[in-house]
Amino acid sequence: MVVLKFSTRNGRSSFGEREIVSRKLLYFRRIKSYSYDQANGVLSIDFHDGSTREYCQVPDAVYQKLKLSADENKYFDKYIYGNYPIN
Repeated sequence: MVVLKFSTRNGRSSFGEREIVSRKLLYFRRIKSYSYDQANGVLSIDFHDGSTREYCQVPDAVYQKLKLSADENKYFDKYIYGNYPIN
């Protein structure tokens, strides 16, 4: 977390007096929900636009990392989308 400190004196900004905590950027969430069929390696993803995609041959480790990721959409874009066949 980045903490910025600044103050305004005589209309000029200077650092040192007021703390402002940086904001975390929130990205538009495309993924509504997801589930995983471990026996068949199928990751089913429901999107906010109403569509559903089933990704085949997805290893359990990839699903576990998706669950633990700080941003499921970024993880999906980088490690799942385009890397597994769609059913």
